[in-house]
Amino acid sequence: MASVLTPFSPPNWCNRLSHIPKYFVRLGNMNTPIHEWRLPNVPSGFKVYIKRDDMTGSTLSGNKVRKLEFLFADAIEKGCKNVITCGSIQSNFARSTAVAAAQLGLKCHLLLRSPEVPYTMESIESKTGKLEYKDCSANVTFEGNVLLDKMSGASMYLIPKTSKYVIDIKPRMEKLADHIKNETGEDSYLVPIGGSNVVGLYGYLTAFQEMISQGLLEDFDDIVFACGSGGTAAGLSIANYLNQSKLRIHAITVSDNKQSFIDHINII
Repeated sequence: MASVLTPFSPPNWCNRLSHIPKYFVRLGNMNTPIHEWRLPNVPSGFKVYIKRDDMTGSTLSGNKVRKLEFLFADAIEKGCKNVITCGSIQSNFARSTAVAAAQLGLKCHLLLRSPEVPYTMESIESKTGKLEYKDCSANVTFEGNVLLDKMSGASMYLIPKTSKYVIDIKPRMEKLADHIKNETGEDSYLVPIGGSNVVGLYGYLTAFQEMISQGLLEDFDDIVFACGSGGTAAGLSIANYLNQSKLRIHAITVSDNKQSFIDHINII
């Protein structure tokens, strides 16, 4: 597995950061182009461009691969055979993680929030008096990302839709990792929602450097993106600050609320 690790050389402007990864794995097709986006009713004097991260690769798709290149390298360097992550039942990040794990020969375990939970960890604990885990694949409708999760060989565990990451999901991931260790002797690598942690944000520090090479600092005034877990916002904002650029960073939240993202980014 070490043969897939590529040494990481950070941009000079982020050399003073801590926790700089040693490696990444090549999962996506970089550099993605920036194209003018001819939207209707754009005010005179303004132009809109789009960073085509839908072109990072048809298997993984989209921007998720940027974080996964660093997260999987960290998992492999630490000798982990399993990767555990979480998300909604149709999570794009969970699907991308499952595909990447299959490509790299790792086992993937997904804790998926669902409105219908035939097996919850609480119910299994209450019935048996001990912690057990059951892959719920047989109780899931295979469509969309769930179908791709299954085709990638991921094990799926349904959890309540209202589960919160810090108080509900993370403890379950840790218990699952302990269970796997006890059953197989293998270590597991835990990936937070959206891959948004100090390792994953390097995907967007390097994305910023990629855009610098495409004229970002000279040709643009604003960067606008969807914010689903905070990692993209953290990476781009830190990169923007370290480059002392004039750019304005706009994160459009697609879940939770503004304060929840601020709190998570401060933890990162």
